Amino acid sequence: MAEQKSAILSVYDKTGLLDLAKGLVEQNVRIVASGGTAKMIRDAGIAVE
Repeated sequence: MAEQKSAILSVYDKTGLLDLAKGLVEQNVRIVASGGTAKMIRDAGIAVE
C-alpha cells in the first residue's frame, strides 16, 4: 500500500488557492493548512486538517 502524500499550505495571497486545493484532492493528497488558509479551504467544502 502506497503512502498518502501530504501538502502543507499557508498563504497570504489566496488567489487560486481553491483551484490548488481541488487539484491536490484530485491527486489524493492530504491537505494540512494554517488558520485563514484552512478556513477558506474548509468553507469551500474541501477536507483540510
